[in-house]
Amino acid sequence: MEIRSSPLIVGFFTLAVIAGAFGFVYWIGAFGESSGRVQYRVVFSDEVTGLNKGSSVLYNGIKIGDVVRLSVAADDPAQVVALIQIDPSYPINVDTTAQLQFTGITGVGFIQLKTSKADARPLRDAWGESEDPPIIYAEKSTFQDLMEGAKSLLTKADSVATRIDSLIANNETAVTNTIRNIQTFSDALAQNSDKVASFIEDASGAAKRINEVGARIEVLADNLNTVVEAIEPDEVRAIVGDVRTFADALAANSDKVTVLAENAGQAAERINKFTEQLSGVAEDVKKVVAAVDPAAISRTVENFDKVTATIAGKDKEISQFIDDATATAAEFRKASARLDGLLAKFDGMLGDEKGQSMIGNINEAAKSFRQLADNLNSRLDTITADVQRYGVGGLKDFQAFMAEGRRTMSNIDRALSNLEQNPAGFLTGRSAVPEYNPGRRF
Repeated sequence: MEIRSSPLIVGFFTLAVIAGAFGFVYWIGAFGESSGRVQYRVVFSDEVTGLNKGSSVLYNGIKIGDVVRLSVAADDPAQVVALIQIDPSYPINVDTTAQLQFTGITGVGFIQLKTSKADARPLRDAWGESEDPPIIYAEKSTFQDLMEGAKSLLTKADSVATRIDSLIANNETAVTNTIRNIQTFSDALAQNSDKVASFIEDASGAAKRINEVGARIEVLADNLNTVVEAIEPDEVRAIVGDVRTFADALAANSDKVTVLAENAGQAAERINKFTEQLSGVAEDVKKVVAAVDPAAISRTVENFDKVTATIAGKDKEISQFIDDATATAAEFRKASARLDGLLAKFDGMLGDEKGQSMIGNINEAAKSFRQLADNLNSRLDTITADVQRYGVGGLKDFQAFMAEGRRTMSNIDRALSNLEQNPAGFLTGRSAVPEYNPGRRF
């Protein structure tokens, strides 16, 4: 007799085998993943939105582990602690940092680990023998910075919008007038479009001329550069040295320079006063010039021209006159010398008794000389008038005057000779040659 199995028992047994197989696979997987990994704690100071248990842990973009647990720090509720298990073959040093990042636009979060120095000390060696996993402190993520910046920006934008709305509400009339003025200005521009176009053309022409001037300036700059390059540096240094020496000399003589400046200031004041006086003189000269008859000036210039022409035509007579005047002056010098000798003799004669008797005669002779001088004075007035008429009448009167002067000098010379030979006879009227008188007894 065949034994028939119960379908219910067979079903339960099949399900048990399948569940056992799944459990074995899960156990093998969990044991395989956790058997060779090490644990670290990552401490976040901000929110970890998007990070969950089982999220990936990357090292420079390579997955090295997963998030095992998320919890709040016992000593600081503002901090979040993520327990991670990672492959121990990757270097986790004391300078390793963690950062919460997100995958694309899906919003799935993961932890990114970075190490800046490969030769830094391993974190587990620095942590010591503590049973708690080492701590890695997380930095603020770029997304969090962006979100905080966006939040701050939106807050500021809301504040600005509120202020603008308040400003417009409080100045609605002024804003309306401003818009109306802008409309009026745009209408005026539309009505004067031709003038605006002309202005633009003029501005374009001015820009072209400025470009031409710029080209000339460039040529000038090149020429100036050539001149500067042609200057010898030694000469420039010598000039600078001379200027320095001059400046040192000025500094050493600052007192004298101060005195010179004060004197210059005083001189400037005097010059200012003198210019003021010159202004008055100029006004007086203007008055005098205005009072002078131009016709009289013209006649005077014509007469002076005639006189100069006459003198220019008499150059030979003028030369002869100068020669005669020179000869006359020489004769006067000779007569003066002889007169000095005679005066010396007179001093000797006046010293004795006979000289006293001659004083009366000398007085009479002086009166005669005075009359002679008066006559000469009257003659000189006439001669002076003739000299004034010389420019018109020629040099004949001067020649006659010189001839008469020579004759007078000859007479004076003879008189002086007689006086020198017989001074007593000149005074008494007697001859120096003794006369024989038979009736006279000695």
